[in-house]
Amino acid sequence: MWKPDFKIDDRTSLWHGSTLHELYQKGYTPWKWHKPIFDRASELGLIALSTPFDDTAVDFLETLDVPVYKIASFENNDLPLIKKVAATGKPLIISTGMASLSQLDEAVRTARAAGCEDVILLKCTSTYPASADNTNIATIPHMRKIFDCPVGLSDHTLGIGVAWRRRAWRWARP
Repeated sequence: MWKPDFKIDDRTSLWHGSTLHELYQKGYTPWKWHKPIFDRASELGLIALSTPFDDTAVDFLETLDVPVYKIASFENNDLPLIKKVAATGKPLIISTGMASLSQLDEAVRTARAAGCEDVILLKCTSTYPASADNTNIATIPHMRKIFDCPVGLSDHTLGIGVAWRRRAWRWARP
């Protein structure tokens, strides 16, 4: 039986009744698709990246010479994964959803200790879709100060309202 945290029980959700495992099985990008996607992105002058969820994915992505890694919110407490990715020496983007400040501190310290000089955090609210009221974007400058790194927004709200407010707010302050 699935733990309640791993099953979508929101009756208004498209995925009501599904487990996260079922959704991941439907939503993952097969490894055989990666090279053609990366090649096409390169042809178009775009940077492609893929989020690894385990060591084997990091090893695979290294064969594609990815320029940057992203750690998903659900893995931001997987310190061995963060350490492995950080050891590549490539920039590392970490989504912050569901993590406490102390957990984020541990993730950032782990990345830096393993050799990653470029850590970027993405303020993220791990609800899908997130409401504008619970995105708490005012924490972004605080996070930037605490962790001494760039902090962006991973926005799961519907529409452009929160991202637009973030942009307007950023330009309104030094």
